[in-house]
Amino acid sequence: VRLKDRTQRSLTIEWKKQPYHDILSYMITVSLVNRPYDDLYTSTSTVTPFEYSTGKTEVTASQLKSGSEYEIQVQPYFTDGPGSLSKPFRFMTKIKVPLPSDIRLPVLLDSNTLTTQLVLLEPIKSQDAPISSYKVVLRTVKEAKRRKRDDYSILDEDSWQLVDYDSAQQLGTEHYVTAGFDSNALPREFVIGNGELYNEYYNAPLVPGSTYEVFFGMISETELETEAVFTTDPVSFTVDGQSESIQPVILAAVVGVLLVILAGVVTVLCVVWCQRRAKKAQPPVVENGRPPIYLPSKERRQNVKKLVVDAHELQ
Repeated sequence: VRLKDRTQRSLTIEWKKQPYHDILSYMITVSLVNRPYDDLYTSTSTVTPFEYSTGKTEVTASQLKSGSEYEIQVQPYFTDGPGSLSKPFRFMTKIKVPLPSDIRLPVLLDSNTLTTQLVLLEPIKSQDAPISSYKVVLRTVKEAKRRKRDDYSILDEDSWQLVDYDSAQQLGTEHYVTAGFDSNALPREFVIGNGELYNEYYNAPLVPGSTYEVFFGMISETELETEAVFTTDPVSFTVDGQSESIQPVILAAVVGVLLVILAGVVTVLCVVWCQRRAKKAQPPVVENGRPPIYLPSKERRQNVKKLVVDAHELQ
């Protein structure tokens, strides 16, 4: 007996017919023996086996559970009665990750800085697939894309790769994994942009003034397959403050304007001072070839008159 094909809900098996026996049909028994990813399942659970009767050497067992292990036995029927059961063979159906709508979105908390954002994360419930790891993915949002808020899946893009921050910078992609966590080590609260490593993923500081979208999901890995699922309706936020690359430019512009204004004020003061100094240094104006006549002031004339009277009295 060998496995020919499998899906999330079916197993197709085939076997070789023994040519030296007159076999009329086969009875195939399919029994659920394990659900390794379902916490509610126990090995003592009573499950009714599936039975299939066929005259062919192939059968598809359908209506099975995803991510489950089944034991299959084949029993031939001859003209004189049933034969012996084959030894049991065990096969797994394909895993089935939860739907994006089944994943709780990260919750933005008020505690944030110019380069960080605090979020609340909830564990994902998965009964048909293992949770190998959790991933927090950031996507930088350009101005043109902020206006459209339809559901968006990062796994739909052909260019999508689960890359870290440095690789995303080299490849020029808009998204990167900012943190990874083992299935049993997901924190309740997580600070995006704190500059630390999480499972070798660099949680790069955020750029002030930029807008980001947060995707949260899980990776499911087995020996036979790997599946991933992420939220399709991301949580977006804008980091407060000016961009660090813009701040030096603005500061330089302000300093430049102040220097120009200061230089203008100094120039005006110098011109006024020079004009006053030049005016004081000018010689008296000569009219008709004669120097100007300076008449004494009234106070001076009174003083002179007093001196003359005093002189007469002394005589």
